[in-house]
Amino acid sequence: MSLLEALPRADVITSHFPRVPNFRPFPTVCERRKPDAPTFKQKTILTYSNVLARLMPPFISRCQSRLLALSSKQLPLKSLQSQVFRSHETRRGLITSSAPPPINVAVERPETIVLVESSLYRQQWKDSFASFYPSQGLHFTSLDIATPIQDAEDEEDTTLDSMEQTLSADLDGLSSSAHTILIARGPIQSLVAQYYLESLSLAGLVLIDSLILPEDGRVLNDPCQGGEERWRESVTCLLNMLDVSLVQEKTINSTQPRALMEPPLDLTNDSLAKSSLPELKLLKSLPMVSSRPLHLEAYSVPLLVMYSGHHVHQEDYKNCAEQTAKFHTGNDDINTDNLVLKIPARKDESGVIDGDCKWAMERIFEWYDEFVA
Repeated sequence: MSLLEALPRADVITSHFPRVPNFRPFPTVCERRKPDAPTFKQKTILTYSNVLARLMPPFISRCQSRLLALSSKQLPLKSLQSQVFRSHETRRGLITSSAPPPINVAVERPETIVLVESSLYRQQWKDSFASFYPSQGLHFTSLDIATPIQDAEDEEDTTLDSMEQTLSADLDGLSSSAHTILIARGPIQSLVAQYYLESLSLAGLVLIDSLILPEDGRVLNDPCQGGEERWRESVTCLLNMLDVSLVQEKTINSTQPRALMEPPLDLTNDSLAKSSLPELKLLKSLPMVSSRPLHLEAYSVPLLVMYSGHHVHQEDYKNCAEQTAKFHTGNDDINTDNLVLKIPARKDESGVIDGDCKWAMERIFEWYDEFVA
């Protein structure tokens, strides 16, 4: 096959390219060539280069140099065409860093941990929480809702409603409540946190020592449920558990150390600060307070219930925790093993035995990472 027979016809080439005035795809063999004139092969390559320059301006910077380089080589025309149109292919290289990230780096998370803690505990957890959760990438703050900010002349007593209003006002000043994990430690704090959840949202709720059982608003018209009795019995039981004389009576025949048998809450603690008096007064007045029904849908928010263990009233604390978990699930027959955790006792550096704060923080973070994040 001759070289002319191997070339594509002029009508085929012009059908693929726009018409250019005075454009001839290929020179004819009959043209007389001067000794220094370009060869037929070089003219063909230059023709392809001019066509590409008109059709694809960004493409010509890569192709022209390729075409001119190939014009001096003794290659068949088909091979020239394949190499020219393959020259626009580009290759990409990804550069990755081989340096490992620091070990102590924590991913910043959008949620905020808010601790609402009773001042009646022997040991406060807010300092430990403040150092642990920020290291895990979570924001943290603690609130005191038992002593609301009041004017000097305002001597109104602290009530459940006032504590709920204080909690709502304090949380409004933080980020969106939809990104708030509320940890309520204490009977009154746990009760107020559940009332808060009636009208406002939370990302998650942790109740520690939820010893007050409110009336179930979902079965308010059912006289067989005994909601008012549920409230008064739990309040009366709580006040009895806080009576130090009852603790002494139960520990007479016990072989365990006295410090290990004392409950975490103690109304007779002489070291209670002045800021604890409003909460203490409210706690003693609860038997005279009418029950407020709690209206909450089942599984309205991810929930974790914990209770303090290894003391004389451990079974009562456990029973209240299980009843609280069943209320939020809406099923009295549900197994609460995965919803209720017992906080083990731990002796601190000063010799005081209290709930293991480190253990509780780690379990709360594991629950958050699995059910909330």
